[in-house]
Amino acid sequence: MVVRRRTIVTLLLAILVILVAVAAFARLQAYRRQVMDQGKKPTDESLEEQAENIFPSGAPSPGTATLPGQGQLPAAAAGNTSGLFALTRLSRDRARSQEMELLQRLLDDQATDTQTRTRASERLFALTTRISQEASIEGLLVAKGFPEAVVMLEETGAIVLVEAATLDKVQVAQVADVVYRVAGIAPDKVTVIGRP
Repeated sequence: MVVRRRTIVTLLLAILVILVAVAAFARLQAYRRQVMDQGKKPTDESLEEQAENIFPSGAPSPGTATLPGQGQLPAAAAGNTSGLFALTRLSRDRARSQEMELLQRLLDDQATDTQTRTRASERLFALTTRISQEASIEGLLVAKGFPEAVVMLEETGAIVLVEAATLDKVQVAQVADVVYRVAGIAPDKVTVIGRP
């Protein structure tokens, strides 16, 4: 019974990890198409350099704001909207993958006690669910007419960055409604940010 349950949990986690990898690959391909449309040739090194330049490790630099669970979001990046969305998404995905890797190492370590292993498994499942929900919300927001959207779901709420010159109350309510329907986060816990 325990072996079968463990096998099922492992299989579910593997499926979720594959789904996350497919979603990440699709986002990378979309970003590369966007860069190609601008006449530049993307490389993995250039993506990493851009991410490091925009989201430096260490102490915050002047002119930056910190989003919960994210790296540094430079105020200067607001002028480059497509870069802002791509780099915010890259930063979020990098943080998520690092957390997933850590949790997977805990699960794989034979020295990890049962209680810790159970909590790590639950956390990994919750994280993969959150990643899936973020992708679903982003897709729905694009379908509702926003050219670009990045969603960051956290334990206490959500931050949604959408491409829009201005947001009226109806649009904010639409965004909050999508987040509520997909992730169950109350509309008053959703922060919607519009960037032209």
